[in-house]
Amino acid sequence: MAIKINRSTGLIGMAGSLKLMINGKVVGKVAHNDTIKLESPQEEAILSISHGGSRSNKVAVRDGDTLVIKTVTRTKILFLLTFAVPTLLNFFPNTYSNRPYLSIAAIVVIGIILLASETYKITKIP
Repeated sequence: MAIKINRSTGLIGMAGSLKLMINGKVVGKVAHNDTIKLESPQEEAILSISHGGSRSNKVAVRDGDTLVIKTVTRTKILFLLTFAVPTLLNFFPNTYSNRPYLSIAAIVVIGIILLASETYKITKIP
């Protein structure tokens, strides 16, 4: 089985290579804005992605499939909130003494949400 995978994760998803997993086993990596061809001895398999605790949906793939990997919109929004929340806290004068703690708490909560949800989405291209 041979499948073609195109990674188009944008600015937020460009750090590092994504591990490609077939049936739960790492079989390769794909870099930012890269297209690779992946070979597998199986006729049908389940493809997923792993990267530093983040994950993707699982897709059933067959010989000849072409797939694209993108960053989920929710991930982009949460990533931007990581920077926006501490900045917005500067506009609330009653938070001066608690600002560092509130900023850290917000970043931790956003990080937990990011790790608990799917960061990348694999889609088949017809």
